[in-house]
Amino acid sequence: MNIEKFKSYDELTAFLKEKRIEDTKFSWKKASKLLSSWKSLMKNGCVSEEVYLKRRRMCEGISGMTDPCPSNFLRKSDKKRFCGSCGCGHRDMAVLYVDGVDFQEDKNSIRLWMPESNCPKGLHKDEKGTKTWKPIGGKIKQLAKLAKACLSEIGRFVGTEQEDAVNFTQEVIEENLDKPEEVDLVIEAMEEQELELEQELEQEENETEQEEYQEHQEEKEEQKETSR
Repeated sequence: MNIEKFKSYDELTAFLKEKRIEDTKFSWKKASKLLSSWKSLMKNGCVSEEVYLKRRRMCEGISGMTDPCPSNFLRKSDKKRFCGSCGCGHRDMAVLYVDGVDFQEDKNSIRLWMPESNCPKGLHKDEKGTKTWKPIGGKIKQLAKLAKACLSEIGRFVGTEQEDAVNFTQEVIEENLDKPEEVDLVIEAMEEQELELEQELEQEENETEQEEYQEHQEEKEEQKETSR
């Protein structure tokens, strides 16, 4: 046995850290895979509920039986789950699911509904679409989300490797809009999403103000108790 082939603990730790960083880096190859899956979703519809749940169990694990995928990343601010190995970033299109939200109520997490698998670990297989987009809130809604995301990315990615991903995204949107009235529907949906975002931000600000006011009141009460 050649002992020299074995890595020391420090070497192994450094190797795993470097690999983890490499897995999370953006690349056109990784982005094009997700966009290709999204294109398949727009063409073929969502996978069945059975397939969705099977994929989700692979990501989040089964309580008392299997552990969550080590790449399953939780963004604590909004409880959204992302894959930490695909390199797609924490974009809306890449959300796996949201903690504490029933999948039938969650119309924003679309990744596990895509017929064409984009799991970097190879845990999911390609599946047939059902020709319906109801589980994700409808086709127009998702086209609007993608168009909105595309507009926000253009300025940042012009002249970079990511510009190809933006151009590809624009092509996908155009391919899925056959009639002028569909364009109008997408624009309306984009405006509705912008309004919803503003309302969410306003609600968050109100909640923060209420929490700060409550903390201030509690501090005043504590001071009164101390001064007695």
